[in-house]
Amino acid sequence: MTSFFMYVVIQSIVAFELTGQNSSVGLVMIGQGLAMTFLGPIGGAVADRVSKKYINLISQSIMTYVFLANGTLLLLDVLQLWHLIVNSFVLGVASSFMMPARQGWVVEIVPTQLRGNAIALSQVALNATRIWAPAIGGLMISAAYFGAAGAYYAMAAFNIIGVIIMLVLPNTKAMGHKEGESILAGVKSGIVYLRQEPRLGWMMVFFFLMIMIGMSSVTALPGLLENELSSSAREFGILQAITAVGGLAASLAVAGYAASKQALNIYSTGAALMGIAIICTGLSPSYAIVIIPVLLTGVGMGMFQTLNSAIIAIDCDPKFFGRVSSLIGISFAAFMLIGWPVGYLADRAGERMAFVVMGSLVLIVVAILTRIISRTTTPTRMSVAADVHVS
Repeated sequence: MTSFFMYVVIQSIVAFELTGQNSSVGLVMIGQGLAMTFLGPIGGAVADRVSKKYINLISQSIMTYVFLANGTLLLLDVLQLWHLIVNSFVLGVASSFMMPARQGWVVEIVPTQLRGNAIALSQVALNATRIWAPAIGGLMISAAYFGAAGAYYAMAAFNIIGVIIMLVLPNTKAMGHKEGESILAGVKSGIVYLRQEPRLGWMMVFFFLMIMIGMSSVTALPGLLENELSSSAREFGILQAITAVGGLAASLAVAGYAASKQALNIYSTGAALMGIAIICTGLSPSYAIVIIPVLLTGVGMGMFQTLNSAIIAIDCDPKFFGRVSSLIGISFAAFMLIGWPVGYLADRAGERMAFVVMGSLVLIVVAILTRIISRTTTPTRMSVAADVHVS
């Protein structure tokens, strides 16, 4: 994941510097988003029926190719925007299969009663990675005789190390395959399952909208730095690391509440904090001031994402977890697809207005869906899991 989050930072900086347009950052995201949108449900159905270890090995190998390809094209000084878009699409194909397999693998390895805390712990690890990865990427891209090409090669190296480590992890047996059921039929059965679990379904909608709307504001961050805060777009990596610091601190603080009765209130508060912080980011008068709302954005996202993901893991039947996780992947795909409209809005109305609009939309989503989820029935699995609280 270090290589993945370095890639998010480096590709945004490279895309912006190639054209000077916020919309170019969004266009690169669209490549990955399209692949994850169309292949995500299929990736989830596959993850429920085959070895998740093999899926992860193959997917990370494909990602390594993307990093090497971008680095080589940049080193030869022939990299163009369409190269970034195509390779982003390839990365999206790999992510479509890796994300549900990775989450499902965690669920299959740990005991049932610790499932929610295991997912929460994986979110803590994810947020920790988001601290050093952007910082490493920012340092590398600014270093003499290293630059973005060297950063891409470093991503490939980190990914290869990850593949080697993965070889020692245990293989597991898939739980969700019915004899004779096609992959498309498996996708359909996953959708039917969600319709039968209204609480789980609405929580997925909440996660989808928060990721799509809240995270898409980052598209306008390089432009905000360059055009409004008299700074460099290359400071983007530093701000992403600051966001991750807030996310890690929040994840550590709330991870033990995954099965508690306060979970909904805690992660709804985090989501509201995120919306307010995004608005304040757009209104910040200087680089020194913008650090504060950027940090609080991470705190809010860490609170929301950690507990929402953990509760979904507790509520969900393990047989369908790969398919449900694939919808989480589609949430990230949606954030990438909406990146271009946000970038276009920033180019036309200004980066500040883009942040205010996106933050306001987040607050509307929080107000509506928190009320709906609080009125839905809690599944039996949740009440059983509530007996276990591991801090």
